[in-house]
Amino acid sequence: MSHDKGVSLPRNWDTDSEACRWRARLCLPAPDWDTGAVDLRLTFGVPPTDIDGKGALPAPAEVEGLTLADLTELSSGIDAAVRLSTEPSSVGKGASGPGIDLVLHLTEQVLTDGAALFAWGSALWTLIRRIRPQRRLAVQDPLTIGALAAAAQPMNESRLRGAHLTGTVSLTGGGVGMGTDARDVWATSFVLANERVLVLFTSPSGLVLGEVTVVPEWTSRLGQLDSATVADAFARSNERIAGPTPGPSPASS
Repeated sequence: MSHDKGVSLPRNWDTDSEACRWRARLCLPAPDWDTGAVDLRLTFGVPPTDIDGKGALPAPAEVEGLTLADLTELSSGIDAAVRLSTEPSSVGKGASGPGIDLVLHLTEQVLTDGAALFAWGSALWTLIRRIRPQRRLAVQDPLTIGALAAAAQPMNESRLRGAHLTGTVSLTGGGVGMGTDARDVWATSFVLANERVLVLFTSPSGLVLGEVTVVPEWTSRLGQLDSATVADAFARSNERIAGPTPGPSPASS
């Protein structure tokens, strides 16, 4: 396989083996590396037109619309230790359709820091923009949905500094093993540096549906809230919210 001059491949990218050629003509890493780290998964649908008469899925390269040069650039741009691979998946709930996962294998054992989540979410949005726009995005991995939510709006870069992720959950019953679709609402919650709790509501495609910030009954900054002060605290915490703001579009450049 030939490569663009000057492209430096990660050390474990096998460019000559039969396994490499089998993995969609993209020199993706062998899947037997250390699996103790965190994975982020982008799930894309496979249109019926991409399935041959025998029901076989297309090669990942054809589904993802990514080239070897793209993956190499993104790998070096995100982190020297990041690995990318593809796996069969599905999209939708109930009568789900065929799909494919683009998996980022990270070196982090835990990913809860708000600033780090914003950075990884931004990397995910970069990947999404590289993929052909007709590919349906329906993420069902909670951590990945949380990362996309964290990076969906530029203002989150500053307000998530010092924050930590407390969880991402589907409010409508979707999720890993059950599937998810546009009918689902996911909530990603952060405890901010100012002790308030921020909840971001998104769809499986990463669309921002809304948000809310709540002040705990007691904080070191505001002290004790009561029925007379809680409404004012809530209003002040949410006064800048004018309505849902769409996240980055997978089709945008």
